[in-house]
Amino acid sequence: MDESKLRYFCSVVRHQSFAKAAQEYHVVPSTVSRQMAALEEELGTPLFYRDPHKVELTAAGKRLYEASNGYMRQFRFINDNVHNLMSQQENRLMIGGGPYEFALISALGAQYLDIDPDVELYQVHNAYSFIAQTMHRHDAHLQLAIRPVADLLPEYQSISLGIHRYAAVTHKDSPFWSLPPEEQAVLKGQKVVRSSDKDFDPARLWLEETPLEISGYAPGSSFITACSQAMMGRIVLFPEFLRPWLPQGLRMEQVFPDPPRAESVLLFNRDRATPLEIKFFEFVRDLYQ
Repeated sequence: MDESKLRYFCSVVRHQSFAKAAQEYHVVPSTVSRQMAALEEELGTPLFYRDPHKVELTAAGKRLYEASNGYMRQFRFINDNVHNLMSQQENRLMIGGGPYEFALISALGAQYLDIDPDVELYQVHNAYSFIAQTMHRHDAHLQLAIRPVADLLPEYQSISLGIHRYAAVTHKDSPFWSLPPEEQAVLKGQKVVRSSDKDFDPARLWLEETPLEISGYAPGSSFITACSQAMMGRIVLFPEFLRPWLPQGLRMEQVFPDPPRAESVLLFNRDRATPLEIKFFEFVRDLYQ
């Protein structure tokens, strides 16, 4: 049972509505519904009596809500204390990002260290949907994400870092590279790695909306797990800025006439930011103006 499912669960109970819980966390109602179904399956018991007009808890749901409230308060307390500890040290800079944004954060960090070499840079990475939730709760002050996340958070400042294309990646000796270009373009007969982020991941959305001839899907929500799948000959769609980070043995090529694209953005919460976070944001803003 993970923290995000409990957060959705508590919101549904508070609002007595799946739709209002979705509004609170800036996701579509089907996301909340899927998470609650997964939670019920994991626990092996229904949590709600579902009715078209209201949401009512079962006995198990009431027990979970009582336990969850204390857990969520404790989780927020720990999270706030850790961030406050980091913030108290003036030379520590924490930046969050999506599953592949470590490459962009590292590039920006290297340039920033040229002007402020004593800074200690820390990275934290999550799914794009989780970033939308944490920014909404004001837990994160600097996050590298993609434009759909920024569109859900108009109250935050954002800087565009450009639009990046996605390309095909698999083992360098894979038979895929010998296919005719028209078959590569539709991933004919290939098993393709797909993330679990159904609402935001650009590659997943493109795969689901584009006519292709794939043989099936394999899971891979992080850079490491996706690379492991690619080493086994499966196809991964990575943003092209990851090319220098690929493990030896993997090959990246642009095989799609109209590849998936994503605009990278740096999101910023100035109201709670430390002086160092403000300084970094202004450095990136000046860099991309």
